[in-house]
Amino acid sequence: MTLLGVDVGTTGCKAAVVGLEGSVQATAYREYPLATPRPGWAELDPDGVWDAVCAAIRAVTTAVAEPPRALAFATLGEAVTPIDASGAALAPMIVSFDGRAGACYEEMVAAVGVERLTAVCGMAPQPHYSVAKWRWIVREMPDTYRRAALLACFGDLCAVRLGLPPVIDHTMATRTLAFDAADHCWSPEILDAAGVDAGKLPTPAPTGTVVDAVAAPQARDLGLADGALLVTGGLDQACAAHGVGIAGDGSAMLSLGTVAVLAAVTGTDSPGATAVPTVPYVQPMKRLAIAGTPAGGAVLRWWRDQFAAAEVPAPGGAGAEGEFYDRIVAAAADVETDLIALPHFAGSRTAFADPEARAAVVGLTFATERRHIVRALLEGVALETAVMAERLAAAGAPVTSLRAAGGGSRSAVWMQIFADVLGIPVDSTASADAAAVGAAMIAGAATGMVADDHRSLPVVMRCEPEDSLRGRYRSTLERYRALHGALVSGRDSDLPRRARGEGSEAT
Repeated sequence: MTLLGVDVGTTGCKAAVVGLEGSVQATAYREYPLATPRPGWAELDPDGVWDAVCAAIRAVTTAVAEPPRALAFATLGEAVTPIDASGAALAPMIVSFDGRAGACYEEMVAAVGVERLTAVCGMAPQPHYSVAKWRWIVREMPDTYRRAALLACFGDLCAVRLGLPPVIDHTMATRTLAFDAADHCWSPEILDAAGVDAGKLPTPAPTGTVVDAVAAPQARDLGLADGALLVTGGLDQACAAHGVGIAGDGSAMLSLGTVAVLAAVTGTDSPGATAVPTVPYVQPMKRLAIAGTPAGGAVLRWWRDQFAAAEVPAPGGAGAEGEFYDRIVAAAADVETDLIALPHFAGSRTAFADPEARAAVVGLTFATERRHIVRALLEGVALETAVMAERLAAAGAPVTSLRAAGGGSRSAVWMQIFADVLGIPVDSTASADAAAVGAAMIAGAATGMVADDHRSLPVVMRCEPEDSLRGRYRSTLERYRALHGALVSGRDSDLPRRARGEGSEAT
């Protein structure tokens, strides 16, 4: 028998067929474009994403002898799509780091209060959570909101398109900032402040809940077994942590895909009141603290698109693109640079809690080469992660080692940078399959096909920190903090001037 896990991310999706013993039998990846129709906006075409998901599933189910008997989805957090009763999208999907709902977020905070939002939801409010996007749809797209049967995150959208009821797992519900973490239900108080009808939201259920059998036409189309069961999966990072075996022993997951995430298990099922967001974990009586930044592999994709577009290989799957990234990272392997890169292309989340932060590369001279900039970007993501690790430690989840997954975990160069910057060992699975594998094993455990203590992805590479670099990177980290602080001070002092329209090209 086999299981299916699907990891739906911001720029692509991965499907994996997994054997009951945890072996990965087949994988497939499909990419899709991220649209930025206005400054600060970021959208996906829900139909394009669903087509990619279906194509990836068909690719893996046709490659194995036994069709999967159970499946679960690991999905990008906070993204919102209004859909009608048939599952048809009524508007583009608003993704996590879309900034259009900032004013709506401020209204929510003013109406409910930071302390109350934190007490109800178990985490400090931030503007990227789904409830602000819901409020924006209510206010700016009233006809769409009226027609919508569901304000869907992508996991429950998938359930509807598989012919099943919309069910959202607790990890994803938590990331909306409208879920009562103690009572495990939507908060009437927060929904009232957002102007959202609870009838337009999916039904919450714990991760690992069997939803139902996939409708027969969809199962045949996707190559699933007759009666294949859909199980609630979870937030992609929670599924990935399960896939690499994070269990609360001081080891944290480093997920390095489009975004970069540190995730560590806390020893209580109580949401608490910490600045680091937590979600219910797969393990009973545990929560997963998740520190994240939009700046992961996305910084290399930006560099590729802006400075090396002519060098990108012709479309041919993830392999060719991976080889391109390997080349540009390898060129920066032995580089030493005084450049400091703040990778805040879409703000800073856990590290500085500064959604208005902007990226910068400081220290450029006429002697600067492309490889120096690449090195600075790689180090910048690691430096941001080092600050995130400090936040985790302050929240009661100290990090003593990392277990890495995601596309970036295949890079020995980048893994060594993380080890040196954070001063701790990094064990890499060198796999982009962790979230999909974790989702598959959740499905297997929920249906009784596998034991809860499943085998995690194996470690294939270990990077120990270089003692000789400890002092250098400690100094670099202080410069990194100071640079962010200087840019914040400059931004704040410029506010009155910009408010008057001085120093701006706008007329």
